[in-house]
Amino acid sequence: MTTIRPCYSRDHLSLYHGDSLALTDQIPEGSVDLIFADPPYNLSNGGFTCQNGQRGAVDKGTWDRSAGLNEDFLFHRRWIVACDRLLRDGGTSWISGTYHSIYACGSTGGLSGSKKKRSTSISRSDVSRRSSPGGTDAGPGRPHCF
Repeated sequence: MTTIRPCYSRDHLSLYHGDSLALTDQIPEGSVDLIFADPPYNLSNGGFTCQNGQRGAVDKGTWDRSAGLNEDFLFHRRWIVACDRLLRDGGTSWISGTYHSIYACGSTGGLSGSKKKRSTSISRSDVSRRSSPGGTDAGPGRPHCF
């Protein structure tokens, strides 16, 4: 196992850059105070949206395509359980999402079986800010920062 190093560190803050599921295996259990997650919304399935007043395709890449309801749910469960392992007792996780993914994240969090006392906030973000051409959104196999 390779040792990971933060991409940014100052005082008691460390940020890691990479595939989040791979990184969670290398971070000690119960050592994280706050996790911010902005998982894929699974919207890139050939649809369209309104972008700057014009009709625009929703195609952020293969990382944002739905693998089907069950697989999408399992993906959310996998990363939420992995993150829950990292949170210290009393830690906080903040999940940003849209109506397309927010309910899967919310119910997955409730089903994780964790006995930790923690605060979880789930919020809807503005999709139009994330869907700009050439955007830097992360996805599986692409960098995440948490």
